[in-house]
Formats: sequence, structure tokens, C-alpha cells
Amino acid sequence: MKKSLNFIFFLMSFSFYGQYTQIPDVNFEKALIYRGIDSGVPDGKILTSTINSITYLNVSVYGIEISDLTGIEGFTNLTNLACQYNKLTTLDVSKNTKLTVLYCYNNLLTNLDISKNTNLKVIDCKENFLTRMDVSNNINLTNLWCNNNLLTYLNLKNGHNNLLQSHYSNFWGNSNLFCIIVDDVAYSDTNWYFLKNSSTTFTTLENPAPEIPSPQFFCSANTKTLADIIITTGTNLSWYHASTGGSAIPNTNLLDNNTTYYASQGSSECESIRTVVKVIFDDNQPPIPNLATLPSITGDCKTQITTTPTATDACAGTISATTTSPLSYNLPGTYTIVWTYDDGNGNKATQNQTVIITPQPLPTATASQTFCLQQNATLSDITITGQSIKWYDSLANGNLLLNTTALQNGIMYYASQTIDGCESERTPVSINIPNTPAPTATLKQTFCSSQNPTLATIAINGTAVKWYDSPIGGLQLVIGTPLVDGNFYYASQTQNSCESILRQMVQIELIDTLPAMDHSEVLCDDLNDGKEIVNLNSYTNNLIASTNGYTFDFYSTKTGAENELATTKITTTATYALKTGINELFVRINSSTSCYGIAVLQLTVVDKPKITIPDTVAICDNATITITADAGYDQYLWSTGQTTPQIIITTPDDYWITVTKNYGAIACTTTKNFSVKKSTIAVVTAIETTDWTDNQNTIMVMVTGNGDYEYALDDKNYQSSNQFTNLIAGNYVVYVRDRNGCGTTLSEVALVMYPKFFTPNNDGHNDNWSLVASNPEDGWELKVFDRYGKLIKTLLKNQSWDGTFNGQNLPATDYWFIATKKDGTEFKGHFSLKR
Repeated sequence: MKKSLNFIFFLMSFSFYGQYTQIPDVNFEKALIYRGIDSGVPDGKILTSTINSITYLNVSVYGIEISDLTGIEGFTNLTNLACQYNKLTTLDVSKNTKLTVLYCYNNLLTNLDISKNTNLKVIDCKENFLTRMDVSNNINLTNLWCNNNLLTYLNLKNGHNNLLQSHYSNFWGNSNLFCIIVDDVAYSDTNWYFLKNSSTTFTTLENPAPEIPSPQFFCSANTKTLADIIITTGTNLSWYHASTGGSAIPNTNLLDNNTTYYASQGSSECESIRTVVKVIFDDNQPPIPNLATLPSITGDCKTQITTTPTATDACAGTISATTTSPLSYNLPGTYTIVWTYDDGNGNKATQNQTVIITPQPLPTATASQTFCLQQNATLSDITITGQSIKWYDSLANGNLLLNTTALQNGIMYYASQTIDGCESERTPVSINIPNTPAPTATLKQTFCSSQNPTLATIAINGTAVKWYDSPIGGLQLVIGTPLVDGNFYYASQTQNSCESILRQMVQIELIDTLPAMDHSEVLCDDLNDGKEIVNLNSYTNNLIASTNGYTFDFYSTKTGAENELATTKITTTATYALKTGINELFVRINSSTSCYGIAVLQLTVVDKPKITIPDTVAICDNATITITADAGYDQYLWSTGQTTPQIIITTPDDYWITVTKNYGAIACTTTKNFSVKKSTIAVVTAIETTDWTDNQNTIMVMVTGNGDYEYALDDKNYQSSNQFTNLIAGNYVVYVRDRNGCGTTLSEVALVMYPKFFTPNNDGHNDNWSLVASNPEDGWELKVFDRYGKLIKTLLKNQSWDGTFNGQNLPATDYWFIATKKDGTEFKGHFSLKR
């Protein structure tokens, strides 16, 4: 949390800081306060929003001398700036691009860059220490005062000199200013001659400063002059001992150690700014390679490096490089030669050169090649394109193999080629030598003579089958060769262009009838619904060795099959319904000839085990339950792992049982999933009654629990509904019983009513009046009133009224009562007293 808060404070601080422009010079801020732009005491900043709309600013205030005008960049809309009579040594107005008037005279400025202030019209920078002044970008300039500075360079060439007003400009008082660069010399001589010193001339040419590397080193043992200094650009140079003024030095002057010289180009009247060059006599510079970057060398396995690079040393002259890197190469790869240049005086330079030895192209071959076992192929049989092929047993190193080496199945071989004496890397070739198996067929096959069978008639599984008259060698037979009874024929197959060495033998039997075979099968009745739907056509492969060229018709009787009777022919062969028990069908197998056969197809449908365990079984709290599967089957397997017909379960959960019945070679199984659920005794949560009627009263019982409940008022006649209707008033006992035998709950309930009359004549019948079936726990209180509302009697539980008041019999008439239950429920009614 601390890190998060610090980060938030940082963001707040950054955001707050970004609203201000910093004013580090306290006098600058005092001037802003004096002018009413800032307020309070100086704090080093001012609101940016306060200054970015100001167009006029005068910070020339008596008694306040500003030395740093940092913050002026925030006055982005400033057009007029007056900062004269201060102590400014620098002034950056590059951000104040809207300036048209700038007064900065009488300061300590040594440089003033106004190249970005193209809108300037008036510049007054006199009485400073400026050495250069360039207004070539200020195309709107009309007034320029730069007199009494230290100018040695003044460029007025802006293409609009005609705008400059001579009576509002002055360049005078710059004794070292020999020339002024202008648009037109004649115009300037005519209009501006009085604005400058008499020794200053106008010119249209600008002499740039020469470019000379510095420092320059020379050997102490050599005698060097100014003419030996290396010059990058510049002509007609003049040499000086000072940056300005002074007399020129002849080129023949000997150089002095650790001395600074100054060079300019142009005439003495209008020379350029002088370039600084320091001369040092000391052999401490390393040789300089004659080639900045050595070319890469590309070659083959016979490459020899014979060209040695060179470098130039200031003292030793030309130096040839040496190296400890190899200069002969025969393996492909990229190498680096490190060349060293040593001048013998402790100065060294190094330079790297790249050598690339290109590999020979690989021989080309199919990555995986297949040969037949009987070919006895060798390495020379592999198809590959290349020169001077060599074979190896490994991709790198390994053993060189003879071309007569026998190929092995599943082995990888590696080939290189050699061109012009350079051996390539290796190409892998995988060898596959399949042992093609013989085709498969029934050893003895029977055909009808009238069918005129040929080799093509034989049922066989294989690819590109060929027939022979011998298991080895022999003659190849054409596919149309007629079959001969008792003969043996031998078949091979060809896969991936390789013929099998072994051959499949087939013996032929020719008969006058088809070789039909009876078939029987036992099926389980999956749905135990007394029938099983099957596709009879799926059994044809079981009725004859080969079904090729035959048709199959199914009949319900043998006579029908023999005589092809339509009345017994089965037409629903794809969805035929078998009955439980034995189903015997007769199949006529027809050929293209008069030869046919009759096969008996016996399909017996048997019952699957029946499991009568209900889907849900209840178990009482803290009890066990025994689950019993139907008896008489061969195997039982419960989800608990038990294998007995019955198990004892103690825990509610999901279970299953698989029961198996064996019918010889076939076993029928049935699996039953069931759940054991907990069942609990009912808890009566509420009993709702509707009473105060003679015989239309109701009772509704509300219960909770996990059981399956039924309800009764007499513990005999139970019902599923929890509501009893059309009841007479009286006391009842409600029985709630769990159907799973997990217990019965009893609750007493009273249906309250009152007698409509009573006869207090001491005859033993209806002598007293009270509520019928009042439950003592309800806490009834009865108040009896006469017709005038007078309280006659208050009855509490188990009390009755005998028709008297204060020991006196009351007259026969109607009386009223209010019955109040303990919970505040009231019932009002009236009854008659008869005598």
C-alpha cells in the first residue's frame, strides 16, 4: 500500500509541476511581480496559464539586474520583448517565434541566435559583447542596431535588404568587423555607407570557416611546418596565434609542441571565422588502417589468405598487419581473422576480417527409398544425383562404407559428394525393404462345375495377385485359366512393387451342387420383449466359403426354399423379427448356373436376465437394507464388487448390478442402475384446520422429511393426500406414516364446534353447554352473554354452563358467546336454552 500511495503522490506532484513555468533567477521574477504579471514573494515559478497569452513584456526595471532569463520560453505569444540594461550573458528566444521587436541592448551578451525568429522587424542589441551576428533568416527586418559590440562577422544577406531602414540602424563601433555580407554591394554602398566603420566593406560572398581536425599529432623527431597540418576543407588559408586580430603567420613557420593555431580562409578584408587547431608532438597515436572496413573473403575448402592489409602510422609510415589467426581453411563456416598493426612504439590497432567458406551443394536423393527383398540391393542401387558419391553410416564422422555394402531395412545411410576436391556435407537416405506377405485365402474352395470357374473365381485377399502352378518358381498362369478339380494353385501378391516370396496355396473342389454350410447361432433378446430384430443378410458369409457370384433368398420352410415358393419367401430380410426360442430358416444359395445349395440358418433367441429391483430404494436412518436380485442366474456383479445374489447396504448412494445368464458359448447380461435414498420419519411442522361447522370441517397436515409419506386419521385407512375433508367436529389423531417403513408420527387435533341448544332439566341429556372437542392446549376462554349483552358466565377449559345465573335458572331463550383462543383468535356465535 505504501508503494501505491507513493506512486499516486508522484503522479499528483508531476501533474502539479506541469502547470508552472520555472523562473530560477529571482530578479527576473521580481521584475514580473513589479510588472503585475506575478504576485506574492518569489518562489521560482509562475503559472504557465498566466504568461502564455502575454504579447508585450518589459523586464527593464531600475534597480533590478537580471542575469538569467530562463522561463522566457513560456511566453509563447510574446511579440515585444524589452530586456535592456540588465546583466544577461545569454538569451534564448528560440521558443518565442512570434517576436517582432527585441530590445536587449546594454547587457553582457556574447552570442545571440535569432535564426528561428523570422517575424522580427526590430532588433536593438547594441552595447554588448557580440562577436557574430547573423540575420539571414530574418526576412522582415526593418531596424537593426548592433553598434558598439565586438563583431567580427555580420551577415545581413536575407534577400530583403531593401526593407532595412538606414536611419533606424547602426553597425558602427565594431573595429574588428572588416566586411558585412549583404544582398547587393552597390545598394549597400549607396544607402548604408554611414552605418559602419570606414574600414568595413560590403560583400555578397560568405567565407565559411575551414574544417581542420584537432588535435593533430606529429612525431617529435620530425620537422613540421603549418603547411603539414591536415586540412579537410578550405583554401587560401591564413594562420594566426589568436582567435581574432593579430598578424598572419607564414605557412613555412615551424610548428611548436602543444600550441594552438587559428586558421581562416578568404581575403584579409573579409576573412572567415577562424578554426582552432591544436598541435601536439608525441607518438601516442595508433596506426590508422588504410581501409576503414576490410572486405569479406568468400571461398571454398582450398582457400588460402595471401593478401595482408596495411595501415599508416604518423611516425612509422606504412605498416603491414600480422595475425595469429589461421590463414588456410577447408571446412565450411564463417571465420574471423584478427589483424594487428604495431608501430613498434607501443601503439597498436586491430582490425577484423570475415572469411566465409561456403559448403559444397548436397547430393540430391529421395529421402526414403524402397527395395524388394529379393533384389539383394547394395548402396550402389540407391538413386542419387551427385559427383564422386561417398556413403557413411553417420551424419557426421562415422565410417566410410563400400558401394557393395548390402542395404538393411530401416537403416539410414548418409551420402556426400566431392566437387573440385571439396567434399560436401551429407544427405540422409532411409531404406525400406519390405517382406511382402503372401495373400490370404481359404485353403480349400468348392465351386459348382456348371459355373465354369477360373482363377478369377477363387476368393482371395491380396494386391496385384499372380497365380502360379508351383509354390516356388514354376509357370505364371493367366487369370482366365479354368479350374481343375483336385488341383492346387499358388498365389503371390505385389505391394509397393515388391512381389511376395511366399505363395498362398488353394485346393479346388468342383461339385454339381453348391457347397452350402448350415449355421446356428444364439442371440440375446436385448429388450426382453419376446423378439429380436436382425439383418438376415449379415449371415451369408457363414453359409458358404465365398459369397462372390452368389445370391441368397430366405424361406420359412425347406420345401419353399427348394421350390422357390413365394408364399414362404421372407422379404423383410434387413429387419426380420425373430421370436424368443428357436427360429429355423432355410436359405437358397443361387449361382449364375443351375447349381444351387440349401443351407439351414438356425437362430435361437434367449431371454436376458430380468432384474426387478426398483429404480429407487429407501433406507431408514441408522439402518441397513438388503437388496436382492432375481434368482436363477449364473453370475452376479454389484458395483460394490460383491458377487452374491443379494447384498446389504448401509449407505445411501448410486449402485448397479450386472446379472449374467450363460447359454453355452453365449452369455446374456443385464445391468440395472438404482439409487438408495435415505428415508426419515416425518416431522409435522403445522396443522391447518377449518372448523366451526357441523360436518364440513377440514384438516391439512404440513410435514418435512426425506421420506415417502401417507396420511390417516385412524391408523388404518391411509391416503396419499395430506388433506382430510367433510369432517364432523371432534378430537382427532393424525397419523403420518413413511411408506418405506421408517416410522409413523402422531399429532392430536381438535375440530371445534358448539351445541346449537341445550336443555338443563336434569334428565341426564344436554343438561350443560360447552364447546365440542376443545383442545385443552388451545386455552379457550368462553364468555356467555344474554340478549342484552350482559355477561352471564365465563368458562375456562373443561368447564360448562348449567343455565343458571347466581344460582337462579335463566329463562329459555337465545344466548350469545365469544370464544377466545390463547393466541387471541375469537369466534362468536349464539345458541338456545330450552326448558
